[in-house]
Amino acid sequence: MITWSGLQTFYTDNTNDNNAANLTFGKSAMNRGYHKLVRAGNFDFPEYRSALTSVSSTYVYTLPPQFSKMKEVVWEASGDKRSLKEVETLQEWDDLNVSTNSGDPLFYMVRKAAIGFNTWELWLYPNPSTSSVTIRVTYLRLVPDLSADDYTTSTITATLADATVTGAATVFTAAMVGRSIKMPDGLWYDIASYTGATEIELTYPYQGTTVAEATYTLGEIPLIPEPHHDAIWQYAVGEYYEKRREEDAKYWFGKFEQAKKELEERKNRTVNQIIYGDKFINPRSINRFPHGPL
Repeated sequence: MITWSGLQTFYTDNTNDNNAANLTFGKSAMNRGYHKLVRAGNFDFPEYRSALTSVSSTYVYTLPPQFSKMKEVVWEASGDKRSLKEVETLQEWDDLNVSTNSGDPLFYMVRKAAIGFNTWELWLYPNPSTSSVTIRVTYLRLVPDLSADDYTTSTITATLADATVTGAATVFTAAMVGRSIKMPDGLWYDIASYTGATEIELTYPYQGTTVAEATYTLGEIPLIPEPHHDAIWQYAVGEYYEKRREEDAKYWFGKFEQAKKELEERKNRTVNQIIYGDKFINPRSINRFPHGPL
């Protein structure tokens, strides 16, 4: 795993330029490369839920800024939960709205707002006739830019089979939820929740030996498969040399394009191919020295 801080180090080492202006350029370039890799792999990232509140006679509702793709819309009125049916085209929407209608919504449509490139709207039909009803939306979120540097202040205490991590003189924050922490057993665990400045919860109980006053690394890790993390800084190094030496730029962009191609091909591979490689033919190729007859 390479954290955001680690990517910055690889970038400055391979450009041999520690100037602050160069690092600013590199951060921007790395995020451009990162988003290209995300799109190449067509990844579905964790679902999020938000609650909107109905307003009588209002059918348009602005969706959260991190919205990417709708999964489900549920109308929750007086304990009754109803999943709404999606309308995918404007023609279907116009057909529904041939006559004005109001009541509890049965259909929804997601549309880009008329003003604002990054604003999405949720349209409901029929027009809600009741205010203060919860509209529960489940969606895939946009992949945010990498931005959080590693945090390693003080030490932590961790107990075998316990998800609680206690810090000594640490300053954990709610913004750290969703990042990852490298625990004393050498493994990375995702952070599920924030309890306080000296306590966080892991998504899975700690599997290593119980420790006290142990060092750790809390960082932001790219949301793409680990083998392709290097491609992020390689893309940025390519952009750096593109302004200086064309041959070097070709080399680094070539590294990036190879990773991008592998991610694109990954979409059409079988589970066995992904796990064991494209040359997987039969179980004997899984291990060099299989145990027992196959």
